[in-house]
Amino acid sequence: MSKITDSAKGKRCTMRIPGVCSHDPARSVWGHLRSVRYGSGTGIKPPDICGLIIDDKCHDVLDRRVKTDFDRDYIMQLAHEGHLESLMILWEEGII
Repeated sequence: MSKITDSAKGKRCTMRIPGVCSHDPARSVWGHLRSVRYGSGTGIKPPDICGLIIDDKCHDVLDRRVKTDFDRDYIMQLAHEGHLESLMILWEEGII
């Protein structure tokens, strides 16, 4: 694990999908935003900087393991907002 992925432990989810998020910091991990734009592909994760602090419930929705009624664009908007919030947390902690 990297300093970035380790840093997510015990922090609240930055994606916070309404009605989905557990809001339990004990369930948070560092989730990756997967896209060929960010260097990912089949079986390849992007660099850790391309991610966010996310709980397991929101992570399942982001990675499409669980279906919701939310539009995919809305899900990605929440993910990108969470990504920026997570970067600010990393910055404030001196990790990046």
